[in-house]
Amino acid sequence: MNKHQDQRPTSDQRRVMSKLAALPLALALVALCLTASRLNAAPRPIEEFLAAQGTYCIDDGAGGCFLFVPPAPNYIGWFDPITLYALSVDYAGLANAWIESESGGAVSLGTTMSGSVNERSLPDGRAEGSVVLHTRDALTWAIQSPSVAEIDFAANPLLFGCRAHDVLDDGQEPALGECTLKVKFLNPAPGAPLPDLMELFIERFADFISISIVA
Repeated sequence: MNKHQDQRPTSDQRRVMSKLAALPLALALVALCLTASRLNAAPRPIEEFLAAQGTYCIDDGAGGCFLFVPPAPNYIGWFDPITLYALSVDYAGLANAWIESESGGAVSLGTTMSGSVNERSLPDGRAEGSVVLHTRDALTWAIQSPSVAEIDFAANPLLFGCRAHDVLDDGQEPALGECTLKVKFLNPAPGAPLPDLMELFIERFADFISISIVA
């Protein structure tokens, strides 16, 4: 008997060899898909996103814009309907910009922002935007509302910190925090103006994919 006859691969071994032979092709296809996905994504300046914040006007019915915590520009806050606690973090530096403007530059909290914006084209012609924003020395304060219906960022008693106008009007010591904001949303088309988050919440809530903040 030829001693080499028993070295022929069995049917199970041939199946394994067939799968191994196909592995390089499968890996190449995965790499191609990942490369195409990266090519489909384009960065945009974080400054473009920051410039859009505080620009959305909520009609007050008298020819002006409604402000949640006047006279500072609007930006979103966070509210827990269970504990009735609410938190405001100046993630876009709007409160600090107002303080600097009103004081003629004499007062500043030193708020700084950095981050990234990535935009991915979608098959239907729209774009998916992804924002990561890191903010340091942000004006931070918290309130507790008597009820869900009575939430009022401008009037509910403070638990800690102070509002922007308190810093200038009363010379109160602000509480400064650090936060990381992550947002994903849909935009009408690649290159379309980046939205004010307030606009997304009020007029385009269906375009929100996700939002989170760690502060």
